[in-house]
Amino acid sequence: MELKTSPASFPRIFAAILYDLIILLLGLFMLVGFIVLPIYSTVTGNESINADQWFLPLTLLFTAFLYYSLSWKIGRQTIGMKSWRLFIVATDDLNRSLSWSDVSLRFIFSILSALFVFSGFILILLHPEKKSAHDIFSKTHLVHIPK
Repeated sequence: MELKTSPASFPRIFAAILYDLIILLLGLFMLVGFIVLPIYSTVTGNESINADQWFLPLTLLFTAFLYYSLSWKIGRQTIGMKSWRLFIVATDDLNRSLSWSDVSLRFIFSILSALFVFSGFILILLHPEKKSAHDIFSKTHLVHIPK
């Protein structure tokens, strides 16, 4: 049985991004508040982490990478994507499992796109197949599976 898919629309993608950001931010706040800060305070004796230190941004970035890459690799979707019935598939074969290089490239180019005024996401509105920059560079894309 083959599933009917269609390219994911910009409003669905944007809604899934918002859902995932809420979930990710809650997770990051809990991680920092309950795990990172107490360990850091115990080890260094400081009660706060200075903004100029590399430790916290690197921890947050690595945690975000784990959330997205594991979600994409294992289930082909994050919690936000699941709410909007979106799946990540490989461009060359819809049934192929995503590799670590696929999900890593997707994450890296998503971050770069966000840093450059979300230009890679805006490409969805212009591309004929509704692909973002990170879709193109990672050779993956989002599809919507209707009910």
